[in-house]
Amino acid sequence: MGPYEMASHVESVLGTDEEIRYRAKIAPASYGSQWIVAAVFVIWGTSGAIVAAFGAQERLTFLGLALLALGAIYSLPPIVAMRSTELVITNRRVIAKFGLIRRTIIEMSLARIESLRVEQSLLGRLLNFGDIVLIGTDGARERISRIARPLAFRRSYEDIVTRMEAREGQEDRRGP
Repeated sequence: MGPYEMASHVESVLGTDEEIRYRAKIAPASYGSQWIVAAVFVIWGTSGAIVAAFGAQERLTFLGLALLALGAIYSLPPIVAMRSTELVITNRRVIAKFGLIRRTIIEMSLARIESLRVEQSLLGRLLNFGDIVLIGTDGARERISRIARPLAFRRSYEDIVTRMEAREGQEDRRGP
């Protein structure tokens, strides 16, 4: 990390001997409709600005620039969400941080997770994104939405828990 880079939220809350074992991302494809709307506005805006530039029509130039601005505004929320979201599985817990201005943080100990459910729509299956639902031993449910490769997330979670249980079993056999 360079001198001007800030530590991520996840790295700043890691405990002693806690290591990141899997890092997930938000799927850009999960924002498909917003990308399409933004692209339409950008195309219309660019077309209007080009036509207006050759025809010297100020109203069309303003309209073209306004449509370009709308395209930028529509593309901003997915970009901010993808850049500000952190999703990790450590050797002790699952940590998810969402939001730039208003922040939501989910932390659940691996020992307190009863099950992990993957939910995918047809489009999510085709484009490989979906939601993860963590169900705690106390019945708490935490949803982590729009994850890229949710089945890989679940597989990594299961591998980490299996290794953790195997290690605990070996320590139990050795005794105190």
